[in-house]
Amino acid sequence: MSAQSVLISPGPLHALQLYCIALCCVVRHHCGVANSSFWTGQLAGAVAEAVGLQGKGCMVYLDPIMWKYTASHASHQQRQQSAISPDKLTFKVVDVAGHRLYAVLFEPEHIKALMLSWGTPGIGLSIRGAEQLLGGIDTLTEVPFESPDAPPTPTWTPEAPSHELLRRRVVELVQHGAIDAQKTTCQPKDVFLYPSGMGAVFTAKNLLQDYRPGFVNVELGIVFHNTHDLLREESPGGWKHLRKVDQEGLDALETWLEGQRSQGSGATFVFVEYPGNPTLDTPDLPRLKQLVSYPLPPRVALALAARSCLCGQTISVLTLSLLLFVQSEKYGFVLIVDDTLGSFANVDVLAQGDLLLTSLTKSFSGRSDVLGGSIVLNPLSPHYAELSRRFTEAHRNQLFAADAEVLLSNSQDYFERTARLNENARTMAEFLHQSIGQPDSPVVNVQYPSLLPTKANYDAFMRRSTPELPTPGYGCLLTVEFDSVETARAFYDRCGFYPSPHLGGHVTIMLAYNMFMFGKDRDEAAVLRPCGIKEESVRISAGLEDAQDLLDTLQDALNAAVEAKRGSKTL
Repeated sequence: MSAQSVLISPGPLHALQLYCIALCCVVRHHCGVANSSFWTGQLAGAVAEAVGLQGKGCMVYLDPIMWKYTASHASHQQRQQSAISPDKLTFKVVDVAGHRLYAVLFEPEHIKALMLSWGTPGIGLSIRGAEQLLGGIDTLTEVPFESPDAPPTPTWTPEAPSHELLRRRVVELVQHGAIDAQKTTCQPKDVFLYPSGMGAVFTAKNLLQDYRPGFVNVELGIVFHNTHDLLREESPGGWKHLRKVDQEGLDALETWLEGQRSQGSGATFVFVEYPGNPTLDTPDLPRLKQLVSYPLPPRVALALAARSCLCGQTISVLTLSLLLFVQSEKYGFVLIVDDTLGSFANVDVLAQGDLLLTSLTKSFSGRSDVLGGSIVLNPLSPHYAELSRRFTEAHRNQLFAADAEVLLSNSQDYFERTARLNENARTMAEFLHQSIGQPDSPVVNVQYPSLLPTKANYDAFMRRSTPELPTPGYGCLLTVEFDSVETARAFYDRCGFYPSPHLGGHVTIMLAYNMFMFGKDRDEAAVLRPCGIKEESVRISAGLEDAQDLLDTLQDALNAAVEAKRGSKTL
């Protein structure tokens, strides 16, 4: 049974069960555990056969760091009963079509311990990459090595003209409709591309831990579940999760930072989403930025400029203007802002952090047919010189040329799609919000940036109107909360949207996100509930359909939820 057939032939199963089955099918194919038409499955099977381990599960990567990561992931306490000892993993190296691959092989019975090890760090081979390598499968040869601790040197994958064009496209979007053009001075050399959004998170985490070793990785607010899992499991200096981004949450962060400083410690980085997923609340970025650094007073900037002139150095008007934005350190951590949900088109937040991280997989691409991620360094950051050096020296390309080409092509109608996504999401959010308080209405809350108390934080960095996007908006994602699990289930089972964990694509989709991502650990679910992560919620990502069709679909599902609520009253 294929993943596709599972999704389109529901039968009597609950919609969430269908998604789980589909996910398992995809994972089995990716690992080469079952026969599959997926290129990645075929490549993994060929590698397993070439190293004499046919029938084993197999995952292949361009980066040998995945050996260490997979061993840690598979044996981590979060795997619970599925955890396995690292000695149950076999590591092999092969060369194929000019690329060196690092394979992790295992018994298929251990798939539960490894099924997320390729998704969380986000640097597995893409389908297009696997297809390319299969074209040269006759060249596949095993590469001997003495120890997994000293693997053979990687080859990575070469860049193509599409990579530089994609970097320029990202810069164009970051600077488009900027609130203050002098604060968005990034260039293509400040843009780093990755095979997925999580690949960007994984790389940034590792690089920043080397930059500020021994400090604590801080997660602020509720973020994408893979990011949450990665930081929780892979933070050698410690992990701190401050769950709220309101003023109380930022007060708690500042108190914690001050306490850490008094002990000679601190934060490696603070990771925050703008807005959060799936709560859609928006942090106060200016206040966060003040915790990173103090603005350099204008008189100090002018004094620096005067000193340069006295020393015989010329200083341009642009350089002088940039000096006015120079920062001096306060608590010294690196502020990572993930703008995936707000998106390049809607919000202008590069200047508010040290590092802007985006999943290009989502609305940037908008076709649900390619993965990609980007990091843009802020040239006005007090960390810029060091981060630029470190990122440039460490960067090795893992984004296949075919994927870069598709990302670039898909982004050509980005503004047009963004306008439709914004409008459809807003229309659905307001429609659901209007039902709150009506007789027998099962809806008790709608989480969408324009409907939450943190709206002013979002509005503060909404981009200027431009001909390409006259009305920037609040993004494609919303979460609707029901009065009970029963009414949420009735809505979910009746609703005509496809169930999927994706967002930002061309088709409207939904997922019982909180239940699926956080429901397995009841203790964690209880802790997150006061933060808006409630089991009786459904997350919806708007697509490009006609708005009235979407409202009709919602109304039909709401009717089912109303009937479920009335039925529960008669019991």
